[in-house]
Amino acid sequence: MARKDNTMQRTTIALLVLIASLSLAGCELVMDIAKVGFWAGVIVVLLIVIVIWAIVRMIR
Repeated sequence: MARKDNTMQRTTIALLVLIASLSLAGCELVMDIAKVGFWAGVIVVLLIVIVIWAIVRMIR
C-alpha cells in the first residue's frame, strides 16, 4: 500500500508542475500579445498623425 501512495504523490506532483508551467507560459504569451498590441497602436496613431500633417501641409 505504501508503494501506491508514493506513486500517487509523484503523479500529483508531476501534474501540479505541468499545470504551473503551462499557466506561466500562458501568462507570458498574453503579455507578449499585449506588448505587440500596444506597439501596433502606437504605429497606427503615428501614421494617422503623419497623414493629417501631410494633408494640412498640402492645403497651405
